[in-house]
Amino acid sequence: MTKIRYSVSIKDMHGHMFHVQTRVDGVNAGSVELVMPVWTPGSYLVRDFSRNVVRFTATDTRGRRLKWTKVTKNRWHIESRGKEIVAGYDLYANELTVRASHLDAAHAFITGSSIFMYVDGLRCAPVEVDLNPPPGWMVATGLEKVRGRNHRYCAKNYDELIDAPIEMGRFELSSFTVNGVNHRVVTCGRAEYDRRRFLRDLTRVVKEVIGFFGEVPYEEYLFIIHFVESGGGGLEHRNSTACNIPRHMFSNEKDYHKVITLLTHEFFHTWNVKRIMPEGFLSYDLEKETYSKLLWVMEGFTSYYDTIIPCRAGIYPAKRMLEMYADTIKTYIRTPGRKVETLEEASFDAWIKYYKPDENTPNVSISYYNKGAVVGLILDLYIRRETGNRRSLDDVMRYLWKEYGAAGKGIKEEEIQGIMEKVTGLDLTRFFDSYIRGTKEIRYNDFLGVAGLAFRPQKRSEDEEGKGYLGIDIRTSGDRVFVRHVYTGGPAHKSGIYANDEIIAFNGIRVDAETFKKRERALPAGKRVTVSLFRRGLLTEVGVVPSVAPSEKYLIEKVKKPSRSQKWIYEKWSGEKWRKKK
Repeated sequence: MTKIRYSVSIKDMHGHMFHVQTRVDGVNAGSVELVMPVWTPGSYLVRDFSRNVVRFTATDTRGRRLKWTKVTKNRWHIESRGKEIVAGYDLYANELTVRASHLDAAHAFITGSSIFMYVDGLRCAPVEVDLNPPPGWMVATGLEKVRGRNHRYCAKNYDELIDAPIEMGRFELSSFTVNGVNHRVVTCGRAEYDRRRFLRDLTRVVKEVIGFFGEVPYEEYLFIIHFVESGGGGLEHRNSTACNIPRHMFSNEKDYHKVITLLTHEFFHTWNVKRIMPEGFLSYDLEKETYSKLLWVMEGFTSYYDTIIPCRAGIYPAKRMLEMYADTIKTYIRTPGRKVETLEEASFDAWIKYYKPDENTPNVSISYYNKGAVVGLILDLYIRRETGNRRSLDDVMRYLWKEYGAAGKGIKEEEIQGIMEKVTGLDLTRFFDSYIRGTKEIRYNDFLGVAGLAFRPQKRSEDEEGKGYLGIDIRTSGDRVFVRHVYTGGPAHKSGIYANDEIIAFNGIRVDAETFKKRERALPAGKRVTVSLFRRGLLTEVGVVPSVAPSEKYLIEKVKKPSRSQKWIYEKWSGEKWRKKK
């Protein structure tokens, strides 16, 4: 029987360098190939982790060198002399994201797919890994610990190994229990926050999601949280998640709520995408893209639920939830690409579009997270309306869990509509053709009205009336202002302002990074303005007629005179009693 054991040591923490060793016992073919994945499940972009591998070696167990050849960008072919080989390499790790690995004097974070090679043909074989942290460092991972062995862990196969991130360092560890199951929380880095409140709210989220699906599919769960200066995000795993949270996000309530929705999102993924998954995800090809038209269900619906679950758990009121949904819709309607790309297309093209945005992305693409959440919202309310509140999207998700996730069965792309129709008893062809396979504009109040809600732009103040809008997004470099995006159909697009132009003046008066937004808003709508700019180093002037600036804020509010049915649906949907405005 073949035995595979990995060993991870810290070679140079200041140089961000691990040393990884892979020992294979029981080689039968006289040679093996070691393969480094090119991407990590949950983040749909080819990242070529093998670029970080240096000083590769191969020996037998007695230390004698073996002949090896690098045959592709991520494959190493090794000729063996006997039944065992030992491959070693250093690996550079200086990317503090949830999709890669990071090492410095404070900690070590390991995403398995970015550091461990697998033995070609033996991904299903059981594996062990020895971790060698410096003295005083602790270890946290969702891997099973080998009894009697300090810092040795095991996995049923390679896929299970890389689906359990590892944190080593001097971190804070807390825990709580829900339904008799332990949930550990590891926090790394510094942030000023109310830890007791944070753990209480996280407990509420876990309890709500478990209650939603009705089952706990893991024996223990681990939250790994890095407090960082900027950036952020999370990555889901079967019994854990890793999240990067900007430390300033605890400074006000609205940002704190975003922290809670991030953690809700990743925890909801424990069911939806880690177990409820497209058929093609049952066995990932880690050397090339694994396509799916269903990311709008996996990520979009999760984005819908990450906002309503905390509301149902009592962490924030429905008013705050509606503010967040209004912002989600605003993002969508401010994206010209909504008229170009369908949800299915956005899902399938994630590999080449979502993670590789450019200056034209907003004009031709949408986010399957964003529109997926919008579609989750309107579909849920549509189902409730058409079934008299007897069925909902909740029922669809629970069916998917019971019949697919819990059963280990993947969803075929062509059967998702039929599944939803079976659960709800509705013909959803028009809905799918309009909003999932098509780009039809959404009449939001047709759906929100069923719960006594209305979507509208916030009324402008007198100061905002008639303010100008060029239809661009900018980036700054020092005092300089550059065009990042030119939105299709906007004044700048019609007049010939291009992405990457450097804007220097309006009507001959200089603008800079500090004054640009104020000066743009001061431009009178409908009156021609001369924009001076540099394009590829040459001074150019373009005449533009600004339009009226679009609303900056949108609202979802309760109607003044709701019917009994609207109140009933609102309460069952949101989990909150309908209350009159004071």
